Amino acid sequence: HGIMTPFERSLDIYRELLKPVQKPDMLFQVLDSRNPLFFYSQDLFDYCTEVNPKAKQTIILNKADLLSETQIKEWGEFFNDKKISHIFFSCIESSAQIAANIVFSPKNLVEYIKANSSSAQSVASFIGYPNVGKSSTINSILGASKAAVSSTPGKTKHIQTFSTPDFCICDCPGLVFPQVASSKSDLYLNGILPIDQLRDYLPPVSLMAERIPISMLEEEYNIQVKLEHKVSLAESILSSYAKSRGFFTSNFGNPDMARAARVILKDYTCGRLLFCYPPPGFNHLEFNNFTPLLRQPIDHIDLLEVSSNNSPKILSNKKTSSDKKHHKMNKRK
Repeated sequence: HGIMTPFERSLDIYRELLKPVQKPDMLFQVLDSRNPLFFYSQDLFDYCTEVNPKAKQTIILNKADLLSETQIKEWGEFFNDKKISHIFFSCIESSAQIAANIVFSPKNLVEYIKANSSSAQSVASFIGYPNVGKSSTINSILGASKAAVSSTPGKTKHIQTFSTPDFCICDCPGLVFPQVASSKSDLYLNGILPIDQLRDYLPPVSLMAERIPISMLEEEYNIQVKLEHKVSLAESILSSYAKSRGFFTSNFGNPDMARAARVILKDYTCGRLLFCYPPPGFNHLEFNNFTPLLRQPIDHIDLLEVSSNNSPKILSNKKTSSDKKHHKMNKRK
């Protein structure tokens, strides 16, 4: 039971893939560490081996700062058993995992590329699904915002190359490869499909509610979810959030659940509402008991963004002024 992923059907995009695969000395397949097996493509690995057998292939488990040390250890053992070369990576220099030397920082990744480079003309290619953080990883290596970055999947349309004194970096457009997914809702939650184009919002929110504890949602958004008769859990969550933020439809003044769904689902895909998939054989509930965000308010976790002046900028997950404004408007009502 499942659906086929909406894989890329444009031959021009696949032609873009040929260039960074045939010539580089290093091939990095970038994965989202929250769900590595969903983004890992064995077919791509085999294809690269066939086309360019001399290239060193390594998978980069990006956004590793969202995992606990125990979760990183379990996934590390899984890939070691499969004999797959891998690196846990985070752009956030202040990450505790980086301090413990279990996650690569941008500086560590640069040293790793240098160690595997034969000359200044060596090429390192970054390949992977849309929205896994390829361009963000490259920007952190370069120390500047040169690769285009967007929360919308598929921002990079063509190959981008960047030269450094020691090697050259190639950023490939994000590609969705043919595989079977559990449902279309899972594609939205994994950031494959753009949430702004979502029409049927209840199935993805229902799937998210199966993974994220209601108490965590209530604490994060400062709401109280009231389960009503003949109303689904997803509708109760969205209605409570919309009322607390003053999201109402213009026609009849009902809670704007579609707008609330887009906000909450984007918080899930960016890691503000955190759920990590376990390796095969692990119970997902027990595995996520190790997640720090299930034990403490998520406001303590910061997200890294490259600002317009090319310097690191820490974004707090605290409620914005617009959220406070909506909350006050709703309170007056």
